[in-house]
Amino acid sequence: MSESWQLGSRYVLERRIGAGAMGQVWAGRDVDGRPLAFKLLRPEMADDPTVVARFLQERNLLVNLRSPHVIRVHDLVVEGPRLAIVMDYIGGPSLRGLLQQRGNLPPAEVASLGSRIAAGLAAVHGAGVLHRDLKPENVLLDETPNGLEPKLADFGIASLAVTATGHVGTANVIGTPQYLAPELGDGLPSGRASDLYALGITLYEMACGIVPFSSDSPVALLRMHADHAPGRPDGMPDELWHLVAALMAKNPGDRPDDASAVAAQLADMVPRFAGMPAPAPLHASPPTRLIGSALPTSGSSPETVSDDDDESTSHRRSIALGVGLVVGLCLVALVAWLLLRDTGSEQTKSKPSATTSSSTTRAQPTVVPLSSRLAGSEAEKNSATIDGRDFDDAVVARDLTPPTCTRPVRFTLDGEFTQMELLAGFNARPNPSGDTGTVVVRLDGDTKQTVNFSSEKAKALSLDVTGVRSLVLELRAQRCSPQDHQSIALAEGKLRRQ
Repeated sequence: MSESWQLGSRYVLERRIGAGAMGQVWAGRDVDGRPLAFKLLRPEMADDPTVVARFLQERNLLVNLRSPHVIRVHDLVVEGPRLAIVMDYIGGPSLRGLLQQRGNLPPAEVASLGSRIAAGLAAVHGAGVLHRDLKPENVLLDETPNGLEPKLADFGIASLAVTATGHVGTANVIGTPQYLAPELGDGLPSGRASDLYALGITLYEMACGIVPFSSDSPVALLRMHADHAPGRPDGMPDELWHLVAALMAKNPGDRPDDASAVAAQLADMVPRFAGMPAPAPLHASPPTRLIGSALPTSGSSPETVSDDDDESTSHRRSIALGVGLVVGLCLVALVAWLLLRDTGSEQTKSKPSATTSSSTTRAQPTVVPLSSRLAGSEAEKNSATIDGRDFDDAVVARDLTPPTCTRPVRFTLDGEFTQMELLAGFNARPNPSGDTGTVVVRLDGDTKQTVNFSSEKAKALSLDVTGVRSLVLELRAQRCSPQDHQSIALAEGKLRRQ
């Protein structure tokens, strides 16, 4: 199509400006003349009712997500054989384009851009969405009077491809192999930690011009993510390297668990890195080392490697020997999917090499604290007193203030759990006043249950959360005032897996 054409009743698409694995990108406008970008997803997606239903289910989450560091989504359109995402038009380059032009960036610029990318990721996570495909191609740079402003694009969209591919067995393996977290290759669910791993790879590439692991073979890439530690590039300041290495930890539980905290760390580094030049860009990944091996590949120095978790790695490999045949068969299916997924995508080449690591992924517990999935800033993990009982691991909402006396407390479940349990009540109310409170439960944007409690008696709650990605508990008080410092707490919160 070379001429303008209509989409729905409000939009006109004028020219194609890009294409990728998920579909085409067009520039156009709405009926008011506002410039917009339109992502048209692959036609086969519109043929699958499950994908269409999921697409529409995502609408409220994506349209309501607001952050200066995230591409704003204005609308999701279903029209016949088309699924389209309507979003802000950004005329600047992508981060990939910037790196192709400059090779790599000075440490202060890595920290500055990286801080804002992490802040965008925190906003995405706070809305109960996973990015699943964070990489330089999906960071667009808006040209402003104050310089380039990074904005995350394509957040959450990759998950829509799961059903359309028909590969149920690899449903969690979504993304680009060079940025794929080790646990995804092991068949574990995506989570915020997987996005943070991809952020670490992206920061590494911004600093030295190349990803830490590269190979022509998806199999080799998966093995390197799981079993090799990244080599430290020359010229990367210690403070930046320690954060990047932590983000690339093999075990998701060993990575930073909060993108907003990562953003703050990077922002703090910017003035300290001022004036540092960009090192010479690399054309091959620094030497890495197989975890548990005494000899680095490509002759790298043993001083660059840590073996803190070799014992855990050896244990995992002993288990792997017993199930090698099963893993091999699964890997063959995974490779076939990845090859189809990434046909035509850019892959850099180098020999496998190695450095530091933590242990590989651990078995996930069947019960986890609800507080571990807290997102956003409306509440915090803290101690609380409810009905005269003390709780150490509670979720405490910030002070309720007029006129709404309401706090929406958000949790990211990522579809991993089947049951939620908690106790809701007023926090530290020594003089019961007959006040009442309410918990409104919203699952993926839909209101499912409303529970009332009083200042004299808390209320226990149990709910089916099978397949739920985003949980919002809207906490309300009948009345409040700034002087009361009134808050509502959630205690004994548990999330159960089957």
